[in-house]
Amino acid sequence: AHYWRRQLKGSCEVVAVSPGLIPGTGLGRHIDMTFTRDMPDAKTVPEGAQNILRAVEITDFPEDPEQIFLTSWGEWWGKDVYGLSLDQALQDKWSPSKEEVEQED
Repeated sequence: AHYWRRQLKGSCEVVAVSPGLIPGTGLGRHIDMTFTRDMPDAKTVPEGAQNILRAVEITDFPEDPEQIFLTSWGEWWGKDVYGLSLDQALQDKWSPSKEEVEQED
């Protein structure tokens, strides 16, 4: 998300959003852990969808352009939480360009 925010600066806003812990999706079905609806912070599928929709419609972005993660609680996380993801060399390494993706296809 940081890579794409840098690449698309001035043409669109890039937001990383968490829909929350959504046990009803089945995304964790291949791991050795069971997610249940009674877990702290568990949300329903409609609640998760609302979190994603909120990120699409949001207009009150933080002033800091590196603060891009919107939690499922509707809060912007501070960079101290995800500071390691700000390494631009790592972003470039793990974020292929459109041309690289098309070439690989």
